[in-house]
Amino acid sequence: MFNIFGTKISPFSLISPMQVEERLQGGATLVIDVREPYAYAEWHIKDSKLIPLGQLNNITNLLCSKYHEIIVVCESGNRSHFAAGQLVLLGFTKVANLKGGLRNWLKSGFQVEMWIDKEHVK
Repeated sequence: MFNIFGTKISPFSLISPMQVEERLQGGATLVIDVREPYAYAEWHIKDSKLIPLGQLNNITNLLCSKYHEIIVVCESGNRSHFAAGQLVLLGFTKVANLKGGLRNWLKSGFQVEMWIDKEHVK
């Protein structure tokens, strides 16, 4: 996608951890974690939904509206950048990518849910 000056523009937005937190407080945002299940199981943003990158084409079955706001996350922001582009190609119009990924989320002081192996914690 290009603007009138021929400069390439992104069809989705890049947002900060603070903006993600604000939108989550609003309640009408879906956070999709596109990492693999083992990575999601270790730690993730609370209430985020796991949809690995390779399964994104099946997302239309999970959402009733392509106008729902979606924020895509991964560990570094690279995989989620690709995923955000895929969602736009699938027809979703309100798509954002978490800038810097989950590493930046943690670095900014926001919490995640973590898996604890209770058998090995004494």
